Amino acid sequence: SYTFSVDTKGLVGINSQVEKLKSLLAIMSDNVRIIGIWGIGGMGKTTLARVVYRMVSNQFEACSFIANIMEVSKIHGLHQVQQTLLNELLMHKDIKVQDVDNGALMIKTRLRHKKILLVLDDVNESEQLKKIVGEHCWFGLGSRVIITTRDKHLLVLHKVNEIYEAEVLNHEEALQLFSLKALKMDHPPEDYG
Repeated sequence: SYTFSVDTKGLVGINSQVEKLKSLLAIMSDNVRIIGIWGIGGMGKTTLARVVYRMVSNQFEACSFIANIMEVSKIHGLHQVQQTLLNELLMHKDIKVQDVDNGALMIKTRLRHKKILLVLDDVNESEQLKKIVGEHCWFGLGSRVIITTRDKHLLVLHKVNEIYEAEVLNHEEALQLFSLKALKMDHPPEDYG
């Protein structure tokens, strides 16, 4: 099986988005692909990335999902994000990154022969992309990087392979979500006005 079964119950409208994102990843290709998910806050970018990550992670040598990059790098520094990424992707617990430039060099040299899946969630600065996923050649053949952001310009500047715009729910999906959350049922009653 090429995908894990992931429970999407309660995630209204996500199945079609998952299929679109998976097609952009082109999992069977040996090229390195960097895909951006762009949209305003609250659109479900992180949830979409997490579901796809869980579905395809078994096809990679190593995987890492780095959540809240904006917040983590602001509080702990970008080198801490790099250190977490390297520890997870190289399956070590003791890698120490001294500074951001050292971290970028370590990513570039240690991951270039490894087929990885990496999700960078909530990226908000160009420097984060330059120092974490500098170029496609930093990663081994078949690697995939998914970046979620509210700033489409960052994705354009970084020359990602594809930009997926998170979709708003259609009327039927919005009504279903409202019903699930407010009424605790799949659909409102017929006489609900």
